Amino acid sequence: MKSDKSHPDYFFGNTDAEHERLIRQAIRLAPVTERFFRDAGIAPGHRVLELGSGVGDVAMLVARIVGRSGEVVAIERDARTISRALARAAEAGLHNINFVQTDIAECLSNSWYGFSLHISKLFNYLYVIICSRLWKKSSSQV
Repeated sequence: MKSDKSHPDYFFGNTDAEHERLIRQAIRLAPVTERFFRDAGIAPGHRVLELGSGVGDVAMLVARIVGRSGEVVAIERDARTISRALARAAEAGLHNINFVQTDIAECLSNSWYGFSLHISKLFNYLYVIICSRLWKKSSSQV
């Protein structure tokens, strides 16, 4: 399938091949990513906002961590990518993920509050956690 040019600023495009590459990458990084999130304090019952969810790998990993009592709200701007993520989450039996189609800038401008953590991906494989708990922990060590 051809790349969706509606978001030409995503360097790698939005092809089936790119989606498969991201899935393979997520499988390889899953153990490290899960350990990182658990060390950051993600736990059952948390409500987590993921920005730029792509085909849903991180959202699904976090959904397993937060469990049925938690929730993941996964923001993605591309409708085709969200469709793939929805299908994958349903196939995995994960019902605690809410995929929302919107641009990250729109999401942030609307002040999404009430989340335990905010997760975003930078350069597709570096995860950045913005978390008051981590900030408090690091500032208390100074």
